[in-house]
Amino acid sequence: MSWLGRFRDRRSRANLQKLARASGDPFRDSPYFEAAELDMERKWDDLIWPIIRGVDFSSTIDLAAGHGRNSSMLRPLAIQLTIVDINEECIDACRRRFGDDSGVAFVLNDGTSLEGIRDDSASFVYCFDAMVHFAPEVVAAYLFETARVLKAGGHAFFHHSNRPLPPGADFTDALHWRHDMSLRRFSSLAADAGLEVVHSAPIDWSHEDHVWPHLDGLTLLRRP
Repeated sequence: MSWLGRFRDRRSRANLQKLARASGDPFRDSPYFEAAELDMERKWDDLIWPIIRGVDFSSTIDLAAGHGRNSSMLRPLAIQLTIVDINEECIDACRRRFGDDSGVAFVLNDGTSLEGIRDDSASFVYCFDAMVHFAPEVVAAYLFETARVLKAGGHAFFHHSNRPLPPGADFTDALHWRHDMSLRRFSSLAADAGLEVVHSAPIDWSHEDHVWPHLDGLTLLRRP
């Protein structure tokens, strides 16, 4: 059975959602979001914008949006912004932040899919500071979903882990809760989903983390 076939199998889907909840539940009502707001503009200017400038933002999806700090950077660029999160608490926080804006939609998802978003409807899918915690199976599911919802020529930007874990290791015991992933593996999963790699590079965290300075990666993808 193909990977996508296993994803559609009911039992495998339930197992996948269990993996998604393992990384989503700790962020239901986390003080992390308020602290992360303080550094958002610097990360946007230094890490994110140099890679994504020039993409079509007209119909943007902010995946695993948390309390919307990335959404606040994306909103001025997008005609339509769709905020997606596994946690109702996070969606509620984003509704309080953007609820009066008719150009913003909200999707409470199952942590594995973009169900409810039409095929070929998005110009850009974005996820920063969340996918680093996702199990590889969940990452793969989202890459297939990204390929489904993107228009031809659309782009996707993902911040993901770049640290392989030993078999059976619990990601919550790993440095900064990074899950099992690498740049090469992420690119391979993207190719399996039918997406092209436009940019793939580690983040140099050496000024912040001397233990594992290339802990994460940033990848820009394109749907042919």
